Amino acid sequence: MQDLVQLFIEEHISSRLLAVSLLNQLLSIGLYSYLYLRIGHAPNNANLEELIDWTCICDSRLKEFFVPKNNIDGVLNAELIRQTKSRIYELPPELAQLDMSIFSAKASDIAIFSWISANRV
Repeated sequence: MQDLVQLFIEEHISSRLLAVSLLNQLLSIGLYSYLYLRIGHAPNNANLEELIDWTCICDSRLKEFFVPKNNIDGVLNAELIRQTKSRIYELPPELAQLDMSIFSAKASDIAIFSWISANRV
């Protein structure tokens, strides 16, 4: 997870579409790790939204993490949990113009939150 976050921090990513795709994968890694560490199981064929629901077995903190703080956050969260197979290769206009620092901050937030949540047993 840290390697993916480093890509954002060191500004190696210039494409917003690539940033969203990598955030999607970072989220997937975080959710599977969280579930395996907390309950010892994660469903294999679940989408990200279902995995987020599964985390509620432990507590609701992770689900609350995805409650949008503002309109842009809501659009970004919705795009992050969208199934990769159904991803449209054009971002919503709100995300297409975002500063890359927003994506970097989200990557850090996901990694930190996943690590903290998984280590609270």
